[in-house]
Amino acid sequence: MKGLECSEIKLSEVKKSSNFFRIESEYFQRKFKLLKELLSNCKIISLRELVSKRIQTGHTPAMSNPSYYGGDIKFIKTDNLRDNEIKFPFKDYLTTAGNNEIKRTELAENDIITTIIGATYSIIGR
Repeated sequence: MKGLECSEIKLSEVKKSSNFFRIESEYFQRKFKLLKELLSNCKIISLRELVSKRIQTGHTPAMSNPSYYGGDIKFIKTDNLRDNEIKFPFKDYLTTAGNNEIKRTELAENDIITTIIGATYSIIGR
């Protein structure tokens, strides 16, 4: 049984350990418990306190509208974010009309991009 790990946790501890009632075993792995202990000693600062502009969520122009796609404006999606860089090739290019649909969230120098919707364990936090 090499590599297997077993632990017993009281239901009361499960209820205290998160704001959500999570009982799946993955959530209670030893490595996460150790990480939580390490992080509890760190000063936590909200992202809101670190940024100078209001935090905004972007969106994708309607894929059903062909007039939004096929232009020459690069459209950054999760697929293009790797190792703190925006990677090529781009799959989607917007037209001016498509870009105007997302103009309020147009990227500027020093912006931070993060995944908030549709993320899986393999891509979260890219």
